[in-house]
Amino acid sequence: ANALNEARRFFGLAVFGLRLFAVGGRGPSGDLSSVETLGDVGGEWIIEANALNEARHGLGLAVFGSKLFAVGGCGSSGDLASVETLGDVGGEWSIEAKTLNEARCYLGLAVFGSKLFAVGGDGMSSVETLGD
Repeated sequence: ANALNEARRFFGLAVFGLRLFAVGGRGPSGDLSSVETLGDVGGEWIIEANALNEARHGLGLAVFGSKLFAVGGCGSSGDLASVETLGDVGGEWSIEAKTLNEARCYLGLAVFGSKLFAVGGDGMSSVETLGD
């Protein structure tokens, strides 16, 4: 595969809607809100028109239900509890009313059973869940 359009570290990476998503992260000039997608293994990364509402690095990224969830991370105001979701490839990111109970950066995020688990974070051992 070809290189990303932007250098990024501490970003989220997940498959959603038959595309590989690289979301947020930290670049040479600071936190990123940009989103890049890859449609096939030998293809080019595309910078999506719709970026995250809030730049963040150290986020968790996972598909839960029919949406892609970008959870927590670190932003210009410190650790984040906010949750953003994407319902369709090419769509706009939505800020969810339900946030994490605790702001978390560098968390683990995964689906287990019928819940989305947000685990740990920088200096944290606590666990919380999103979903039914």
